[in-house]
Amino acid sequence: MIEFLYELKPTISSLLTVLVSIWLGYRFGLLTYFQKKEHDQIIQRYLEQGVDLIASNMDHALTIFRENWSLSLRMLREFRETSAAKIPMRRESYNRQFTIYDPKSFTVSPYYKLKSIVGDDVFWESAQLLFAFVGNSYSFFENDLKLCLQSYHDPDIKSAAFEQIYEGYLNQIHLLNEEANKYYKILMELQNIAVEIETRPLSFKEMTSFKNRPVIKTIVKRLRSELIDKENDKS
Repeated sequence: MIEFLYELKPTISSLLTVLVSIWLGYRFGLLTYFQKKEHDQIIQRYLEQGVDLIASNMDHALTIFRENWSLSLRMLREFRETSAAKIPMRRESYNRQFTIYDPKSFTVSPYYKLKSIVGDDVFWESAQLLFAFVGNSYSFFENDLKLCLQSYHDPDIKSAAFEQIYEGYLNQIHLLNEEANKYYKILMELQNIAVEIETRPLSFKEMTSFKNRPVIKTIVKRLRSELIDKENDKS
């Protein structure tokens, strides 16, 4: 009997080792599952419904500006060519409509999510500047540039020489282009935040201190100094 138990002892020990390994594997797998699930929720809430959504909406606004800017150049060049030839512009050319951004792209909710993890309103303030710029540029293209070109050949309106009109508007168009370039900084900083969120799994507890990361503080400080503060200095 003693010999039987002696022979059985290694078997029991091996069985216990297997059971412990299975239990540890189960616990580790369960922990990994919940960590992944929590991180997926963070990705959805703060990245997909926050950072990425803001970036997409800003990209939409800048794309609208680029399309309007390109159309204004084509319209202005046709004006110069037709005026030099002493013929009016084609009606279909100056009847083309400039585009305004979709108001739905300027929603507040995503910025609340972003502020909660970066601890600053800098992206909301930047968005207000961007969308105001795109809206003002649309107004300039549609209600200033186009109306001037439409009315140039009106006999009841005394206009300046077409060269002066062309050069004046071309200068303003180039200035708008230069101003638009600074807003791409916002997209770059949003991408930097996205990388921080995607780099490794995060918990909701860790997200409460996300704003204290040196890289996040640098992003906020850089965007505020390069965009917001410079804009405030103008006014």
